[in-house]
Amino acid sequence: MYNYIKDLLQFFADLEDGYFMQHSLDGLLMDVDGKQLLSEAVYLYGVMLLLLDQKIEGIVRERMIVSYMRYQGVCG
Repeated sequence: MYNYIKDLLQFFADLEDGYFMQHSLDGLLMDVDGKQLLSEAVYLYGVMLLLLDQKIEGIVRERMIVSYMRYQGVCG
C-alpha cells in the first residue's frame, strides 16, 4: 500500500512537472479516459485503506505500519 501511494503521488508530480510531454494533469482531467484512470487510481487506494481497517484491528495495524516505516528508514 505504501508503495502504491508513493508511486501514485510520484505520477502526479511527474504530470505537474511536465515529465510526460503530451500529457498534463489538466489534460487528463479533460479527457474521458483520463478522468476514469485517475478516479480508479484514487478509488483503489481507498479500497485498500478500507480493507486494511476492516481486516486488521487498530493496535496491530499501527504496529505493522510503524515497524515497516522504521525498516524502510522513512521515519527520522
